[in-house]
Amino acid sequence: QGYPGGRSEKIQLARQVGVEGVVIKMTKGAKVTGRILSSKGAGVSGADVEIIPQAAAGAEMNPFIQLAQDSLRTAKKSTRTDAEGNFTIAGVQEGVFRLRATHANYAKAETDGSFQVPASGEVAAPTVTMMIGGIFKGVVRTKEGKVEANTKVQLSEKGRLGGTTSYSATTDAEGRFYIKNIRPGIYTARITERGG
Repeated sequence: QGYPGGRSEKIQLARQVGVEGVVIKMTKGAKVTGRILSSKGAGVSGADVEIIPQAAAGAEMNPFIQLAQDSLRTAKKSTRTDAEGNFTIAGVQEGVFRLRATHANYAKAETDGSFQVPASGEVAAPTVTMMIGGIFKGVVRTKEGKVEANTKVQLSEKGRLGGTTSYSATTDAEGRFYIKNIRPGIYTARITERGG
């Protein structure tokens, strides 16, 4: 506990031959600090901050490494900002990362690019600025004009870093839906589930 991970030297394996004496060197990792701000420059209290592994520039991340890092990130690599919007994430493995911040009163926000985390020590992450997001609302109707209750509406944006940002809502008895805190961008709306 308290170690982000470790690795051994290269291990040569032969068929039906056991290997003994393998040493895995664990590291404490680095400490990532930063601040989440509102568009007015004030610290955002109670924002959930997640540090996300990225492939190095010009390279694709090995899916097995991605799976391992995702597992570690899910368990340990997130935190919440204090009253001044400051945060600290300890025990981060060496690598390239970006930050994502979420809050009930703001649109989801991420760092504009990635940043390097060393094997040890402390690194200041780029500041993330959160904005009051946009609102998307309306009524879902059939071709005949009948309202569609209990129908899921999904709003999707092609992300700047190759991912997809999506928001969703389910229509009420009058076919109405309401999605708030949408970050600026170009989106496509579609029906993903029809009401019964």
